[in-house]
Amino acid sequence: MAVAGPIGAGKSTLVRGLAARLPQAAAIYMDDYEQFTRQPLDEVRRWLREGADPNRLPIPGLAEKLAALKSGPDRFLVFETQFGRTHAATACHIDFLVWIDLPLEFAHARKLAQMGAAADVRDPAGAADFLAWITGYEASYADVVEPALRIQRETVRAGADLVVDGVRKPAVLLSQIESAVLAGRR
Repeated sequence: MAVAGPIGAGKSTLVRGLAARLPQAAAIYMDDYEQFTRQPLDEVRRWLREGADPNRLPIPGLAEKLAALKSGPDRFLVFETQFGRTHAATACHIDFLVWIDLPLEFAHARKLAQMGAAADVRDPAGAADFLAWITGYEASYADVVEPALRIQRETVRAGADLVVDGVRKPAVLLSQIESAVLAGRR
């Protein structure tokens, strides 16, 4: 199964929670494999202008790791992804897709809070790094991040088996998703 949603939707939180709740479950995170977000902004802008095809993005080793985990001993594989079934190399490993739906401004606020909490602002270098990150993120939000998130919502959400209200508490969402997944496995 896979969990998709915009930046700040709580994908990683739900994947960790589902992996802990589902019997014999393993978790895998696309963020550990993707390299595109490290590209210069001009490359990201060009990708958006050219149609934002996720199949053009290099994600080395991810499809192979998903295949290995799916053929392993775990009963459930919980996959955090930005692309759902729109990325061909990984789509074939998704048997159930959850989309976390929430207003983009809510997700944006969550992401800023998450990054702020993770920053070590007691250290001058950590504070400077956080300030540089947040300045760059905010400067590119209107012409890069927000358009990409709108495309993601239009394309990925359409392929979801279950759409959950991402404004709700994680415990509520975990119960909802767990019930749906287990009902489908019976």
